[in-house]
Amino acid sequence: MYLPWTAHSLFDDNERAAAWLERRGWTVERAQFEQGGPGRALLGRGACEPGVRVRACGQMEDEVRAALADIKRLQAQGAEVQDIAFVVADDAAWGPLVQAVAWEYGVPVEVTASQPLSETSIGSWLKRALDVVQAGATFERAAHLLGHPLDQGLEGGAWQTVRRARPDSLEAWRDVGVNLEGFVWPEQNSRALWVSHLTSLLLERDVTRRATERSSLDAAAVRALHTELRVLADPPEERLSLEAFVDELHMLLALLAVAPEASGNAIELLTPYALVGAAVPHVVVLGLAEGVWPPPLQDDPRLDFADRLRLRAAGFPLEVPGSLARREMLSFWSLLNTAQISLTLSYGRLTATGGEALPSAYLTRLGAAIEAYDPKTACSHEKLRRSQLQHDATDDVLSHARHAHEVERRREAEATFDEYDGLTALSVDHRSHVFSAGQLRTLGTCTFRWWLSYLLGLEVQDDEDESLGLGQLQHTILRTLAGCAQKRPDQDSRSVMLSALDDAFQQAERELGWPQTPEWQRQRPEVRARLEKLIQAPAFLAPNATILDAEVPFESSWQGFRVRGQVDRIDRLGDKLVVIDYKNGKSKPWGVQDTDRKLTLDLQLPVYLQAALPALHPDQRAGGAHYLSIKSAEVVARVSLNETAFEAFATRARTALQDGAFVPSPDAQGKACTRCPFPPVCRAGPRLERKTAP
Repeated sequence: MYLPWTAHSLFDDNERAAAWLERRGWTVERAQFEQGGPGRALLGRGACEPGVRVRACGQMEDEVRAALADIKRLQAQGAEVQDIAFVVADDAAWGPLVQAVAWEYGVPVEVTASQPLSETSIGSWLKRALDVVQAGATFERAAHLLGHPLDQGLEGGAWQTVRRARPDSLEAWRDVGVNLEGFVWPEQNSRALWVSHLTSLLLERDVTRRATERSSLDAAAVRALHTELRVLADPPEERLSLEAFVDELHMLLALLAVAPEASGNAIELLTPYALVGAAVPHVVVLGLAEGVWPPPLQDDPRLDFADRLRLRAAGFPLEVPGSLARREMLSFWSLLNTAQISLTLSYGRLTATGGEALPSAYLTRLGAAIEAYDPKTACSHEKLRRSQLQHDATDDVLSHARHAHEVERRREAEATFDEYDGLTALSVDHRSHVFSAGQLRTLGTCTFRWWLSYLLGLEVQDDEDESLGLGQLQHTILRTLAGCAQKRPDQDSRSVMLSALDDAFQQAERELGWPQTPEWQRQRPEVRARLEKLIQAPAFLAPNATILDAEVPFESSWQGFRVRGQVDRIDRLGDKLVVIDYKNGKSKPWGVQDTDRKLTLDLQLPVYLQAALPALHPDQRAGGAHYLSIKSAEVVARVSLNETAFEAFATRARTALQDGAFVPSPDAQGKACTRCPFPPVCRAGPRLERKTAP
């Protein structure tokens, strides 16, 4: 046993511990450190040695880069991994940053910080498995489990089947080919059989093997879990309820901590307590800022310092503020005496929140001169390239970086748009390209969005009902009902459709593979009532009108553009035909930009009336067109024809297509930008205001 000690009051606790051990037969050896060492300087007994280096860096990342640069230099000079101690006060807090920079620098560093078992891969799998065991194999819980990287899971095609069926019980999962019988546990069992259930499940789903092969931390977690399960199995005959056993497992996950074993082939990130009694040639220490090291004392709400002092006075060996502070200083003193050849200490001048930080009291007690961090050497290709951006040196990565930087500079400058803002100079032949009414509307709303959506193929669905498929379901039901009415021309169409509503609803669900989830069973009556209200509404079917077509496709031309689409419904009213377009919302859709750049010019109904209707029924007279809201069961807008505005739109659109000029062109009020899926690409706002249009 090593107890840090020298003749000083700081070490009185260790002096008493040594005397207590000596009385019980231990041999106690006292080793004194020479005058002038950094440990004696910390105690105020001499000056710090010139070889101790204290460095002030900007922030945490600068500290890590400076330290790893030193370590890389030591390795280049022949130092082995066991000759270097890399030390922080909190290895869990520093670990991710250290590993990221170490990877960049090509320095092998291992972080062996302990983690709660619940935060390891096997711990998270076990929590999901226990959720299924206790609450049942609902779709959400079982899918969450099957999606875990340690579980045997499902193949890609099987996931599609499962998502369509949305099984919600063991029997339903069995019907789609997924066996979850191992998650059915009895209500009562003995400890031995409970543990046997769990270990069998781990083997059956091959979780143990996957976790062991995943990483050294997961392998350590597997070993720790199986060790603790043997403890839980004792006494083997004791009977427990399912709830009690699951509670014990959750407590085990929360309390047990595991750490990966060091491989010995990399520098290990250590805490000062791991080095007590050690001797290492080179020691590098990070994070010596005030308020960080030593950490501030924090009262324990379960047993505060006042109660601890009273209990300690009564003979209970509890930590109190004084002993905690002495222990921290004692561990740092021991760390200083660990270094045999070189010792480097550093702190960051900026806190994590951007405030100013001061050096730790431990550093100021040493009295060593503090030098500023000056990164003179590039220790990775990334750092080297960063320093060479303004010079002529180049490689493939640097050339790409310069190009990307120049693209970004031009995008943010006041100069005109370029090819990265849609000014491609690659013309699109409007006579050969086929447009839908939706495409024309996008083109007239913002040419940049049209370019991203339809030429680059980056379209993202932004209509909530459509993304959920509800709009498609309602349209399918209405199409089926219209077909029923067409087959019975001698009967009242509205009555026929109402009587066929339930059958049409079920048919549409089967046709679309609609998932029969509990949520849908609650929502379904609401959707049915909405459709029934729509069919009964006066606006749904005019008096003496008959349904002629439903969801009929067309291809024609409009204002010189080839257009293709599908009309929701065409009714015959007397000697005229009326076009009806269903809308899921309660208001008419936005139009394209007019001459004032406002979204007032509707194109969809004019295209249906002027292009679709003549193509489908060339000898019939048009009687108008309107949008019909499924939600409100009312007409929300009727067709408005403005040939002058249509020609102006067509001229603008043809010019953009011919010139290949698809630059960001938001409307005057910026309404379309609120629903655009591409704000990171466009960056509308002040950036566009600085640009001058071509």
